[in-house]
Formats: sequence, C-alpha cells, structure tokens
Amino acid sequence: ITTPGTTAYHPLWSSLIIGEILVNTLLIIASCYLIALFFTKKKSFPKWYIGICLSNLLLILFDLFLVQIILPNEPIFDSATIKMILTILFPLVIWGPYLFLSKRAKATFIM
Repeated sequence: ITTPGTTAYHPLWSSLIIGEILVNTLLIIASCYLIALFFTKKKSFPKWYIGICLSNLLLILFDLFLVQIILPNEPIFDSATIKMILTILFPLVIWGPYLFLSKRAKATFIM
C-alpha cells in the first residue's frame, strides 16, 4: 500500500502508518506512566486516566477521518469500529466519574 504503482497505493498511506506508529508508541509510554501513577497512588492519576482515555478516543476518531480521506468508498463505521469506540467509552463513563466523585478514590490517590 506504500509502493507507488500498486493498486492500493495512496500517497497518504505512509504518513498515516508512521503517524499511527508514533501515536501508539506515545500511548504506550503514557500508559506505563499511568501504571506508575496508579501503584504509587499519585493524586494526578485520575486526571491522567481521563486524559489518556479521551486522547485515545479522539485519536481513533481522527484516524477514521484520515482513512475516510484515503478510502472514500469504504464504510468506516462498521461493527468492529463501533465496538472499538464503545470499548474505550465504557471504562471512561464508568471509571471517570468514580475517580473524581468517590470518597474512596480521593482517599486512595493522595500523594
């Protein structure tokens, strides 16, 4: 898909793939930092958790937008994509409010 002259070639594929690799690497690093915040019970853990979840969701939606530009005739919002978005939204909707409103969470993340 990145070789000129092939049927699936588009000039944006290589940029999209490199961008996805970089963004996913940053998400892995941020997730490792989030794990460290969790186990050290840092006060900033809830904010980082929400930030990473929202960033992940926005990046997936942006990625879908870019793929739609590259492949305009392909359906983007299929059942697998919707499942992936719901997989990110569900923990965000459940754990986000809990981390900010729960007395137990406020008592846990105090450092």
